[in-house]
Amino acid sequence: MSRVARTLAVIATLAAAGCARHAATPSVARAGNTGSAIALMEDLTVERTIRAAALSALAHPDAPRASAVLSQLARRTTSTLAVPQVATRCPAVATHAAALSPAHAATLRALRRATLVIGVLYTCGACQEWHLSLGTGALLGDQGLAVTNLHVLQRPGAAVFVAMTADGRVHGVSAGIAANTHRDVALVRLSPGKGARPMRGLALGTDPAQGTPVWLMSHPNRRFYFLSHGHVARTYLAGTPPAPMVEISAAFARGSSGGPVVDRCGRLVGLATNTRSVYYRDKPPRDLQMVLRRAVPVSAVRALFGPNERVAHSASAASSR
Repeated sequence: MSRVARTLAVIATLAAAGCARHAATPSVARAGNTGSAIALMEDLTVERTIRAAALSALAHPDAPRASAVLSQLARRTTSTLAVPQVATRCPAVATHAAALSPAHAATLRALRRATLVIGVLYTCGACQEWHLSLGTGALLGDQGLAVTNLHVLQRPGAAVFVAMTADGRVHGVSAGIAANTHRDVALVRLSPGKGARPMRGLALGTDPAQGTPVWLMSHPNRRFYFLSHGHVARTYLAGTPPAPMVEISAAFARGSSGGPVVDRCGRLVGLATNTRSVYYRDKPPRDLQMVLRRAVPVSAVRALFGPNERVAHSASAASSR
């Protein structure tokens, strides 16, 4: 059986199971202990929903292909787009999830709403099956812009990209806006989809200082919408030429790449990028001492927007010091 025929057969099977709609919604339960309902998702259902949507897009001749999106990203390291403007609320005191203030609870709900599951449908070259790689991304503003790590999209054999929001709606990635290989960031545009609700994303903050409290929402090892909390442990320069990076104490793992790191006001201050394990004798898997969790700061995201926006932001940040 050819790969196309196999794909159509899989879609038919998923459709019979009731999960092949492009805007399919995972089954959720409602729970809450702060007076507001929280959507509970089954991890396997989330994965099946994204896979079905990606296969459906693959079978659609007009759906943008991964190769076209990556080609667009390779041509532009910046854009003429303005930085999205989003109103934010800052809690007076950052609190733990066990005792959320109303303002802080609203900030975390906004973070969840803006966090994306990025799905990459790809072939491995060794079999006829379609495989699904999952990462994390973040919505910016309300015009369907999204940001993630570039390496999330650079999967060999990638065919299509999709992105799921926390309400279970799956969107195609319709265009690559700009990317920076050195900083490992990519700005893309999502297709709205039929009957889609307005997208509400994050505001951009400034690069965080050492000690800044931060929150991260991501999908470590397919544990979807995992919230972790910590602080900026270190700011430093890395790479050639040297560029700013941060290390945070908030936990994350594979699948978290591109996850939004926000400050107490819910402003994006970085993207979870990679981890590095430190061993006492450098002999894994024994003698593990600590795990360094690296994030690219938001200045790398701002650099994907128009130069006038970056200059205006720099002047504003300098005047506020």
